[in-house]
Amino acid sequence: GGKVIGASFIIELEFLNPREKLKGYDIFSLVQYN
Repeated sequence: GGKVIGASFIIELEFLNPREKLKGYDIFSLVQYN
């Protein structure tokens, strides 16, 4: 099996606090929306 080390998103909805919920992972997003 593999190990998840990060996540990529086209749009990051900042009001959902994704970085807080995915602590410990590298997060990449093309667009950040408040």
